[in-house]
Amino acid sequence: TSNTQKFSIRDDQVYFDNKALSSLSRKESLILHSLVRSAPQPISIDTIADLIFTKEDKFSLSAINKTIERLRKKLATLGISSSYLATASGIGYYLKN
Repeated sequence: TSNTQKFSIRDDQVYFDNKALSSLSRKESLILHSLVRSAPQPISIDTIADLIFTKEDKFSLSAINKTIERLRKKLATLGISSSYLATASGIGYYLKN
């Protein structure tokens, strides 16, 4: 990882700069992990669905959007701009590092 990258993963924990993001829910953490690993490439809605709806056949787009919304709000409360978590229209989401 380069020094300019804000998000990183160490010991299976997502960090922003050197701050562990330990207050995230399991779903939020799974999504952010995936976003950090794929950055700057977007991850698809289907990929997110596979991450957070493991045993369910159907997933709700609104549930995914709500989870992303909660994740953005939680990042904001941690002093991290919600603009890092960007929408790739018609595809999914990506992380702007």
